[in-house]
Amino acid sequence: MKWRSALCRRTAVTAFAIMIAPICHADLASCQNLYVGRIWVQQGFGLRAVVFLNDPADSSGSWWQYFDNFSADERKSALAVLTAAKLAQHRVNVETSASDQCGILTSTYFVSSVYLATNP
Repeated sequence: MKWRSALCRRTAVTAFAIMIAPICHADLASCQNLYVGRIWVQQGFGLRAVVFLNDPADSSGSWWQYFDNFSADERKSALAVLTAAKLAQHRVNVETSASDQCGILTSTYFVSSVYLATNP
């Protein structure tokens, strides 16, 4: 229960902070300025995977990108950032376990970091 209130607080603060930023262009090929699409949360695991989009209106985007390599606390933090970004339609940048640290258009990888874009 304690983690839920912390997650709500993180999400609210992050969502508020993101809503005041300018617009830029998404690029699935470079994992920059992406929108958050589908979010997969699994019972007993938490955040499992995410699909990233070029545009929030898109019906498809990247392959599922997994968070299996994150600790339970890291998955909670990532879920808070991703949820806030999705609600505010703020863009995120992603790095994966692929050799070029992206590759989300060609295969499934483990996410190594996800962060809010500077110029959403």
